[in-house]
Amino acid sequence: MPPWVACPAKQVGEPAGGSLSADMSKGLATVFLPITVSVCIHLRFILLIHNVRYLLYGMNLWQLHRRISQLPRAATKSDWYLGRSSMVTHIG
Repeated sequence: MPPWVACPAKQVGEPAGGSLSADMSKGLATVFLPITVSVCIHLRFILLIHNVRYLLYGMNLWQLHRRISQLPRAATKSDWYLGRSSMVTHIG
């Protein structure tokens, strides 16, 4: 921290915090505020990346579901027993 930066009061913006001196307001505007803004932007960017990742994951699941639903239906044992399977051949 630069030597001219005065630590702001813990309750800045509240009536119990009192008024800011010129050094405190300069420190807030040039040191603490840019750090806070950059951290908030960074966190929002991380959340955006996670949201996009989940969106892409959901789209991949949807595409997989569509591909699977377009495949021919596999015969089950009950289909086989009931004669509904395409694999059943009639010898006669």
